[in-house]
Amino acid sequence: MTTDSGVAGAEAVEAIAAVVLASPAVAGLHGGRFTTVASYLPGRRVIGVAVTPSEITVGVVGRYPNTVAQIAAQVRAAVATVVPGVAVTVAIEDIDIEDIDIAPVDPSEGDRQEVVVGRDRIERKA
Repeated sequence: MTTDSGVAGAEAVEAIAAVVLASPAVAGLHGGRFTTVASYLPGRRVIGVAVTPSEITVGVVGRYPNTVAQIAAQVRAAVATVVPGVAVTVAIEDIDIEDIDIAPVDPSEGDRQEVVVGRDRIERKA
């Protein structure tokens, strides 16, 4: 595969991985349940990017609070900077929720707990 920007083969796969990882909505690359989303390069493999002549598949772990649509849009836009005009399938395999803090449950509050997401507070039944 050669891109319009002159990047070819292994360089294109590595460039795609790098720009996807730089996306704010992406926490990491993911190869899928059986690591089927991967590119095998000489002496190494890139997990989370699979390239065929007709399309590119990118497997990612999204970052909360982005929606699935926002994550996919950012991944497609990132890939288009390296390989414009190619169909991109985005497989969102997981969501990273490290930014969520769950406050300890106070027994006097019964079965209620508070979830803190950034500055927003959500009250839940446990």
